Amino acid sequence: MAQNKNYKGNNNKGQSRNNDKRPPRDQQRSPNHDGRDGAKKEDRSGGKPSKPSSNNDLLWFSVVMALVAGSFLFNRFYLAPKRPGVYNPNYKSPPFRKEGNLTFIDAQAKHRIIEIDVEIADRLVEQNRGLMNRRFLPANGGMLYAYKESAPRTFTMQNIFLSLDVLFINTDQEITRIAEERPPLSPASIPSGGKAQYMLLVQGGFCKAFNIRVGDHIEF
Repeated sequence: MAQNKNYKGNNNKGQSRNNDKRPPRDQQRSPNHDGRDGAKKEDRSGGKPSKPSSNNDLLWFSVVMALVAGSFLFNRFYLAPKRPGVYNPNYKSPPFRKEGNLTFIDAQAKHRIIEIDVEIADRLVEQNRGLMNRRFLPANGGMLYAYKESAPRTFTMQNIFLSLDVLFINTDQEITRIAEERPPLSPASIPSGGKAQYMLLVQGGFCKAFNIRVGDHIEF
C-alpha cells in the first residue's frame, strides 16, 4: 500500500505499532465506563449541584419587596390616621383650653405661691378623656378634675404621653397627696390615699420647682 507522504510517523522513531507496550484501547477504559466520556460522568456524579436560576431569585426578591411596600403603605395611610399620639405623625393634639385660674397658697405663711391657668374637667366624659393623647400642656397650666362628691380616687398614666405631677385635694381644698413626675404611658394605678374631691394634673417637676407640698391649699 502506498504510504501517505504527509505522514511523519510516531514518536517512537519508526517503531511499528506491534511494539507498542500500551494495552488495547478497549482495555484502557475505566471499569465504570458506561459508554460516555469519563469526564462527563465525573461531572454528573461528583460535581457541584447546579445553582437556582437567577430569574427565580429575582422573582422572590420582587415578591418580598412588594409585601414590605404594601405593609408600609397600609400602615401609613390606613392604620396610622386611626391611631393618635406618637403612632401618627399627622396627629394634632387637642389645644389647651383656659377655663379658669388656680392659685397655690402656702400652708404656713398663708401667702400666694403661684397662679396657673386651668382647664376644668367637671363632666364624666371630660374626666374619662382627661389628658389622654395630649402632646402639650403649658408650663403654667394644668387640668383640674372637679368631682361632685368626695371619695377615694385613682389615676393612671396609661395613654398619656406627658410626664405629670398628680395632686389629690380634699373638700377643704387642701393638698393631701402629691405623686411627682409620673412617667408617661405607665399602667400603674396612682391612689389618692384617702378621700379627694379634686385632682390636679400639672407638668412633671412643677411641684418641686415651686416647692408645693402636702398641706398647701388651692383657690380657684
